[in-house]
Amino acid sequence: MISVLIPTTNRPHAVLSCLRSLQKNTLSKFEVLVVDQSNDDKTKLVVTSLCDARFRYIHSKQQNKSIALNCGVRQARGTILCFTDDDCIVTKNWLSIVQKDFFTHPHVDAVFGTTRPYAPKKHAGLLCPSVFQQNKHRIISSPCKHFVSVGFGNNMAIRKKALKTDPFKPWLGPHSIGGAAEDAEIILQLLIHKKNILCDPTCIVYHNKWLDLIEIKKQNTTYARGEMACYGYFYFQKQLFAKQVIKDSIRASILTITKGERNILTVAYSCYELLIKTFGLTIGFYYAHADPIAF
Repeated sequence: MISVLIPTTNRPHAVLSCLRSLQKNTLSKFEVLVVDQSNDDKTKLVVTSLCDARFRYIHSKQQNKSIALNCGVRQARGTILCFTDDDCIVTKNWLSIVQKDFFTHPHVDAVFGTTRPYAPKKHAGLLCPSVFQQNKHRIISSPCKHFVSVGFGNNMAIRKKALKTDPFKPWLGPHSIGGAAEDAEIILQLLIHKKNILCDPTCIVYHNKWLDLIEIKKQNTTYARGEMACYGYFYFQKQLFAKQVIKDSIRASILTITKGERNILTVAYSCYELLIKTFGLTIGFYYAHADPIAF
């Protein structure tokens, strides 16, 4: 069976749209675990109002996405775990494609798909983060830049047996010191431990999050902090694949400062971004010693 995990915090309307898209799936046998870290009962009321026996509501007190995901992993009954976010709309064949991918590729431990912006014509002038286009079916078996080659956690599926107990790092992801990149860390952990990841362009979800330019810059600095914390975590444990990712990221910020658009706001933002990345590396260095990789 497939278990779908949806962590959420104070976004009942988004959860409702996501759950309704799951109800339209062509696969009938699956369960959905909504792990709610909200301050009220609105999300619980949304889940119960749908009167769908496949939907399970779980309340988690501490606001931390990785903790919510770990809670879902522990309570999931399925052998395949599908992950998406509360602000995503899944396609009607999403689960059947995931099921088929694992059945036809028994040596594959995870599947990542395409994430597209939802209804872009209705959001002119805004930007949608965390989108990813898979170009072809392929299998990845060695560590790489997740944001270039693999995809994101809003469209991923993993065999439960491939995950250790509480696999997501509480110091990464929303509402953590790292701020993001809990999905990147899982991807890299799988690849370091010789697991195979299938990239499937036909496995599609839509991301319904739209930000203006100021909001996207704020989001990008959070992503940068998380990515540097994640890749720094691996680099400081002698996982040298992470070195080039870190160098490229730091170099990009320095080039923007020294050779980019020469106005005070752009230079100030680039300096701030560089400081954020340095802070991310500090987080990675700390947890490389406090929470080392288990082989």
